[in-house]
Amino acid sequence: MRDIVILLMVFGPIPFVLTHPSRGILLWVFVSLLNPHRFSWGALYSLPVAAIAAAAVFIGLVMSRDEKRPPFGVAQILLILLSLWICVTQAYAFFPEPSWEMVSRVLKIYLMTVVAMCVIVNERQIKELVWVMTLSIAFLSTKGGIFTLLSGGSYRVYGPSVSFIEDNNSFALAALMIVPLLIFLAGQVSNRWAKWGLLLCVPFSVLSSVGSHSRGALLALFAMVLMLFMKSRRKILLLMVVLTALPLLVAFLPAEWFNRMETIQTYDQDASAMGRINSWHMAFNLACDRITGGGFALANTFVFGLYAPNPNIPLAAHSIYFEVLGEHGFIGLFLFLGIGITAWSQAGWVIRHAPAIPEFAWMVSLARMLQVSLAVFAVGGAFLSMTYWDMPYYATVVTVAMKRLLRERMLAVRAADSPAILPKPVPPGLSTASVRC
Repeated sequence: MRDIVILLMVFGPIPFVLTHPSRGILLWVFVSLLNPHRFSWGALYSLPVAAIAAAAVFIGLVMSRDEKRPPFGVAQILLILLSLWICVTQAYAFFPEPSWEMVSRVLKIYLMTVVAMCVIVNERQIKELVWVMTLSIAFLSTKGGIFTLLSGGSYRVYGPSVSFIEDNNSFALAALMIVPLLIFLAGQVSNRWAKWGLLLCVPFSVLSSVGSHSRGALLALFAMVLMLFMKSRRKILLLMVVLTALPLLVAFLPAEWFNRMETIQTYDQDASAMGRINSWHMAFNLACDRITGGGFALANTFVFGLYAPNPNIPLAAHSIYFEVLGEHGFIGLFLFLGIGITAWSQAGWVIRHAPAIPEFAWMVSLARMLQVSLAVFAVGGAFLSMTYWDMPYYATVVTVAMKRLLRERMLAVRAADSPAILPKPVPPGLSTASVRC
């Protein structure tokens, strides 16, 4: 029965995708973030549902007459350049054969992100995208929060198998990233039950993140609370909520959780932390030696023997910054950072200009919450290998679409408010025909 429901959820929207590619992007986002087929037990578990959704999107691009925009924005160009650079680094990779699977996976995500930037063009599509990307993760984080509550926080929470957020640390960061978006959506709905349902997902998502026993997620949680305080217009209310929830959370968590968090202060005595620092040194030394970096699949004794202080600990970088630095060199790092900085600056532009258009007041709240979500990713990602996870790129799609829509509306308002150019008065005694000649 479960497989039938999941099958209908995944393949039911296909006919609508063929006529409206923006709906196909929603299906792609739903599949890539939630990974619903991983909850099945039969053949659907290993079915390439993401590839099927992508194929439907491209067919829809050809068949549909929906509005589409060329990918000429800064974020699109940076993403295309990063994709091309990954192809270059793959050509000079240490281990090209084992890297092909990851190269294919990453380029598919980047391609679909660029397509999304072309077809997500109006207010309805922007809001639908935010709803899908938020609820896809909220389903998992709420489920994990309930598990944490029932188990007393004694067991770690993990994400869907064979996904970017399968690891407990990655899943914790994903749960925190959607908290500000849940707050935004709760402010947009008028139905009381829907509003409280969204707000109820917030504490469960936080609890799910804490229940992962992730030290990086704890730092990201602090960053999220700080950013929410800075961006919120109800600072006193937020402070009261935090001060009320904090002692309850401390009283609830088991002793082993605190023992793990205490290792943040004694990182030099923790083998996992020292292994990460060793990997960071390797990535930096490798990028300094090779302009193209080393490509994917760097966690092996050969590469670490060349560039790491300790060649006997070949671990993944566990950092979005050092991961892309080691794999694609400084050029790849600058392009990757450029995408994030562009998304942040575009959200800031929307915050500054949207108040001038009353009908776009919702953009201000959404842009603020997107900045909070991006800040959470920037802080938590410093200790996690989530460089190629989809969610931050979808957030960039939203900022691109909002800025483009707002700019077009501002130009239209400016053109409507400007005085019309009147024809010069015709001198007495002259006909209109003679003036035209």
